[in-house]
Amino acid sequence: MSVRRTRGGAAPKVLLLLVFVGLFVGFFIWKQNYGVVGRVDTLEVNTAGRIAFMSQDASGSVNLFMVKADGSDMKQLTNSKPGKRAPAWSPDGSTISYVEESASDGAPAYQVFMLGNGRPLQASYGSVSKDQPCWRPDGRMVGYLAGGAVKIMAPNGSGIRQVYPPPHKGGSDEQQQQTPGQPTSPEDPSLKKPPVISYSWSPNGVALAAVQVTEGENAYAVGKASWWQPGAATADGGEAGMAVSEPEGVIVLPHPDAETPVLLAQASRVGFSWFSDSKRLAVALTTSRHTSGIFVFRTDEKNLPAAPVLVSRGLTVAPENPAVSPDGKLIAAELWRLDSEDDRTLLGLVVLPAEPSQPLAIETKAQIGKLKVLAADAHMPRWSPDGTRILFWRTGPKGRDLWVCGADGSGAVNVTKGAGDSFDAQWSPAR
Repeated sequence: MSVRRTRGGAAPKVLLLLVFVGLFVGFFIWKQNYGVVGRVDTLEVNTAGRIAFMSQDASGSVNLFMVKADGSDMKQLTNSKPGKRAPAWSPDGSTISYVEESASDGAPAYQVFMLGNGRPLQASYGSVSKDQPCWRPDGRMVGYLAGGAVKIMAPNGSGIRQVYPPPHKGGSDEQQQQTPGQPTSPEDPSLKKPPVISYSWSPNGVALAAVQVTEGENAYAVGKASWWQPGAATADGGEAGMAVSEPEGVIVLPHPDAETPVLLAQASRVGFSWFSDSKRLAVALTTSRHTSGIFVFRTDEKNLPAAPVLVSRGLTVAPENPAVSPDGKLIAAELWRLDSEDDRTLLGLVVLPAEPSQPLAIETKAQIGKLKVLAADAHMPRWSPDGTRILFWRTGPKGRDLWVCGADGSGAVNVTKGAGDSFDAQWSPAR
């Protein structure tokens, strides 16, 4: 009895294996492109001249709204009770990201959501709360804070990566989010970086600037008393070159893969705003020795002294929350009067030239009149994309109201008109 052997039986198996591998690779590529949320449909309206903001009603519900700068055509974009904050526009103004309290992973934590046309889509997960989503100017990445660390991901929620501080090896993504500023292993130097509390991309999307808490046992950065002009006598009574520790510092990460940031300055209170050339930062500083001011720091050249715009000494005034106009010619800021160590009063909005022929100096309370307040009780100034208007908030009968005025303070309009406690307002970048 003979047995016939069939030749060529291996070919179908090889073909089947290739098909299986092709399907697996195709699924992997599709999954990477789909990410967590898949495709986010863009908002149906042209958002040019519109403002996104959060508002809390009398019941405690917080929702995302959009309104024109004149207060018309207000639209409610979400309809749920959980807490929400920090809306951020995509560079083309077609999508809004924000964070919302979610219990999808057990314990409640704030997570990043994406909103276009349709229901909001959750893009992040985990037990660590996320905050301050910020789109890279090319629209291909979104940054956010998690446990004091700066992380980035694709708009679809894929490719999460910790940018700063450098993650410790072997730790999970959630561990890396929880440990910055709260080290659990003294042998690991990457865990000793103080936490970041705010940050933003440079306009060209290459660098990151951030405010880092530098107080406590893990503070590693020490500044100089003469931080705004190295080599000059200090204005706070100290000797030139004397070491001064301050609780907050402004740092610049030249690119997302840089492990070591550049420390620009330290103070008790700091705030910054990028110039459109991505080479300069306007930094507002208030030191523990009552020296305050706004200074322009270069980020592309080392060892250059900061250029002072406004310098105040003693218990006079302190600028905060600076905002550089789109053309780089003006700096808007809050102006606070200092009456004592613990007594501060907001005077309102001031606008200063970014490159004055002579920096403005305030040394006594009588000299505060040199500064023209354009809008009283104005918080968090934000320039419109065309530089003709300024958005801010002030206290109203039901909480915070959003206002818009001209660059010279004229034509102020109450945008929200007491509709609720409105906050975290951002201009759409759409043209």
